[in-house]
Amino acid sequence: MRGLLVMIAVCASLAVAGCGESDSATGSASSEGKEVLGPKPKIPTGPHTNKLIVKDLKKGTGPVVHRGDSVEVHYVGGNYETGDEFESAWHPNHPLGLLLTPAGVLPGWVHGMPGMRVGGRRELIFPATKGHAPLEMQPGETIVYVVDLVGIE
Repeated sequence: MRGLLVMIAVCASLAVAGCGESDSATGSASSEGKEVLGPKPKIPTGPHTNKLIVKDLKKGTGPVVHRGDSVEVHYVGGNYETGDEFESAWHPNHPLGLLLTPAGVLPGWVHGMPGMRVGGRRELIFPATKGHAPLEMQPGETIVYVVDLVGIE
């Protein structure tokens, strides 16, 4: 069931990412003519991690998010080992709504988002585990997300 919810969230994020017009401040064209929105995940060097790493790239000034909150975010996800982006939900006019619970998002988000303030940007790095990995990744690979917290519902 949890895998189905993750798949639905990924499909919804891909649909949202493809909607609307581009924002020249964040959008750029790739070599394939496909629009890329948001920052490219910064892939750290060194061996992959087997624990959650949380790094604030920009401190927010708004309300603080807690586990279980419904949040509005923009994000981009990448594979730590290859540096390849595998998903993005980054459109300035259409943030994605997510529930910060184990049934709503990957465990790295549930444990890595609390304490973040609205307006901030955070990097989450954590291992993909069986049943808790985007479709493009295998258990044991490491996931990198860059997340902007737009709001708390």
